[in-house]
Amino acid sequence: MLTAVKAANLALAFALELGVLAATGWWGWTSSSRAPVRLVACLAAVVVMATLWAVFGAPKAVVPLGRWPHVGFAVLWFGTGALALALRDRLSWAVGFFALFVLHMALAIVWDQ
Repeated sequence: MLTAVKAANLALAFALELGVLAATGWWGWTSSSRAPVRLVACLAAVVVMATLWAVFGAPKAVVPLGRWPHVGFAVLWFGTGALALALRDRLSWAVGFFALFVLHMALAIVWDQ
């Protein structure tokens, strides 16, 4: 039973990671009325966030962080996703998204995931 819950927490982590990329891409896409600017902002936001995750946040990150620096990075990275939702006037989505992140992170710390 606990193994299934731990696996579900890892699946939640992956869904939240994709959510950050989607939220920041959506923010970029809706940041301008001009199509070329929208496209560049959308792609730039996603590429920057994906690169930051690959370098510092991923389980096989290029620059592995210690436990607590990783938690700090994750709070900032996932917080950026929540902020992107809030900036698109989706405050309840942002709060729910960040609450799910806090739940995931608390369980990941307890289970050393």
